[in-house]
Amino acid sequence: MNIINSCDQGSDEWLLLRLGKVTASKVSDILSKGRGGAPSKMSETYMLQLVTDIITGKPPVFFENDAMRWGTETEPQARAMYSVNNNFISVDEVAFIEHNEYIGVSPDGLIDGNGMLEIKCPNTTTQIKRALSGDYSKDYKAQIQCQLWVAEREWCDFVSFDPRIDYEISYLQQRVFRDEDYILNMKEKTYEFVDKMNDLINQLTNKGK
Repeated sequence: MNIINSCDQGSDEWLLLRLGKVTASKVSDILSKGRGGAPSKMSETYMLQLVTDIITGKPPVFFENDAMRWGTETEPQARAMYSVNNNFISVDEVAFIEHNEYIGVSPDGLIDGNGMLEIKCPNTTTQIKRALSGDYSKDYKAQIQCQLWVAEREWCDFVSFDPRIDYEISYLQQRVFRDEDYILNMKEKTYEFVDKMNDLINQLTNKGK
């Protein structure tokens, strides 16, 4: 494991760190199932994108819509709210954590020696639905478990925050612990995905030789 703090998340340097690597936000594509146990279309599309990144040496063009911009701008407030609501606990921001040459994650913060933080700042309708569900983090299980695996942490505090709501549900927090069986399956699927990706790269780069 290699923790990198030399840049900010979202910067050009950060995009290059992620280039060609499986990341937590997309690992659900790898875990998705196609018909008859075949790779899913989402997994195939993701693999081709990573292959393209590696062959060209350039990350994909990043488009930021209004919802993504809102999330980026609101995240520091959510992080501050988390600290206040948890006895002013210190949250260490990191740029990227490498598992190896092909896998890495970008958690929203590391806490002490065993914890980490994942923040979402959704639209208001999503925040309300999340509050009603009771299981705030369920849509991000793959992402969170991948981060716990790569960062070698025991738990993650998931925070969903929308300051446009003038009620307690504007801030939702849930602690998620490692699911070792889930992580074991994820590791197997991810390593298999990476092996196939490298085979495809070798096939493409050795054509005509």
